[in-house]
Amino acid sequence: MKTTLLLTIQMFQRIRVFHDKDLLHRDIKPDNFLIGSEHKKDTLYAVDYGLVKAFRYGTTKEHIMFRKDKGVTGTVRYASINTHMGYEASRRDDLESIMYVAIYLFNGFLPWQNTNKEFKNRADLSNFIMNYKIKISSENL
Repeated sequence: MKTTLLLTIQMFQRIRVFHDKDLLHRDIKPDNFLIGSEHKKDTLYAVDYGLVKAFRYGTTKEHIMFRKDKGVTGTVRYASINTHMGYEASRRDDLESIMYVAIYLFNGFLPWQNTNKEFKNRADLSNFIMNYKIKISSENL
């Protein structure tokens, strides 16, 4: 529990740096955080900036327009419900993804993982996971 909490705090701190620079990571998952070595062994690093996107326009600082016709960006296992629903990504989605990672780190799995279902395509898998996330109670999660 202690290790999970310490890692989660550092994940929030790292993503806050992105958000303070008007950027969204959009692919929060365990693989995109690395632990330092030797004298930096207590430091967590955020990596893989391939899906980073600005959520405010650089010169005006005006927030980007809300859209609800987007595809799922990032790893569906850790994606927020709003991302599954096709909504434009925002800071809340990075934060929700961190919570899914924290639950994964603590439990060793997420409830929608390792089902015996086979999916024809990524969209079917995404819909299954989205419905699971919507229906599960916070206590069961």
